[in-house]
Amino acid sequence: MREAGRYSSAERAQVKIKKRRLRASAAVLSAVLVAGCGDGIETGVVYDKDHKDAYTSITIIGRQLYPTYHPESWGVDIAQCPDRVPPTIEEVERDCLTQGHSVTEDIYSQTQIGDIVDFSNPQSS
Repeated sequence: MREAGRYSSAERAQVKIKKRRLRASAAVLSAVLVAGCGDGIETGVVYDKDHKDAYTSITIIGRQLYPTYHPESWGVDIAQCPDRVPPTIEEVERDCLTQGHSVTEDIYSQTQIGDIVDFSNPQSS
């Protein structure tokens, strides 16, 4: 029986080749996935809004506490549907192209669910 860690040079070479092939495959897959990502949609119907209050989280590393402040944020989710806007969020996310956008408090308060918005020109929002 072979002792752990004792491999011939041919076996080590095969392992190196397999690792290289795996890394190359991972790199190609990553490139394909990134290339498939579009810019998202800029115009659509508002189907959901989100407001998060400001909060502070604490991360513990060793014996140190590191606070991180997260400011208040507002978001608007828009959809482009082929025919109509489905009535539920689940149907919208299943049947339509969707995109979330971070917005200012003013835009958040002026926007209602069902509004058609265009985020391609920030001055018009």
